[in-house]
Amino acid sequence: MSTLETRNDPFEHGDLSALVCVDEPALQAAVIDQLTQLGFGIHTGLYPEEVAVRLRARTYEIVVVAEHFGGGDVETNPALHELGNLSLDQRRASFVILIGPGMESRSEMQAFLCSVDLTLREEDAENLKTIAGGGIVRHEESYATFHAVRKSVRSL
Repeated sequence: MSTLETRNDPFEHGDLSALVCVDEPALQAAVIDQLTQLGFGIHTGLYPEEVAVRLRARTYEIVVVAEHFGGGDVETNPALHELGNLSLDQRRASFVILIGPGMESRSEMQAFLCSVDLTLREEDAENLKTIAGGGIVRHEESYATFHAVRKSVRSL
């Protein structure tokens, strides 16, 4: 039986970073493998308190949350709750993927209802890098104007 991996990769300015909130060993291993192949440095959040601290300390480009993280469901998921408490600037800067047995891969309606950017079935974890790629591009395009305006306002 595999065990959960704790990752706290060092990040430098400009590095791609991901927070993985998955507390099921096989699923966590698949997600970490796919994100590592995409060039992301990884931090894991194995407990709700750890996730809260990490999200307050850093803005991650990708946050992957297991549907049943912390023993909850979509309504009571502590990682999703923490993401919902972020400022709009910080939340819009992160691409959030919700993965689990009750998720439909690439369901825009389900993603909207769950307040995430992408939903993914557990069975599709091995294809995360391919599936997430298109979603990340759409996410960046959707918020490009927002980020440009925010940057110009801050420089005033």
